[in-house]
Amino acid sequence: MSHIVFVATLSASALFANPQTPDPRENVDTAISTAIHLLEERDYERLVEWFVHPDDAQIISTRRDLNRALRPLGPGDKASHMLTILRSIKDGRPQYSNDGTIASYEIPWRSLARGASIRTIQFRKTGRYWYLIL
Repeated sequence: MSHIVFVATLSASALFANPQTPDPRENVDTAISTAIHLLEERDYERLVEWFVHPDDAQIISTRRDLNRALRPLGPGDKASHMLTILRSIKDGRPQYSNDGTIASYEIPWRSLARGASIRTIQFRKTGRYWYLIL
């Protein structure tokens, strides 16, 4: 099992080491797919590092902090709620802000946890990368 994790980590590192391979955070669709992968792998540290805006990441350093930030997703395990939501929107078309820096996705009702207070999920582009808006 530890060999598989090492190979997956090594493969991800190798992927981004190639300057000809675009960073998946540069496109909102690949950002969502990558965030899904990180949640599936339970790599919360990298999820926060890559997809939480640097201004917000300073206050989110543990899974417990991530759960607190994701409280609007409803009660229970926020990471699994986020995974369900991201899977439900990954093939959807976002509504973009006029300046193209905010991508908003409607969350299908079936993907929301009971008690969730959000109906959309948004990504914000800062510089070259897309970040989750928490």
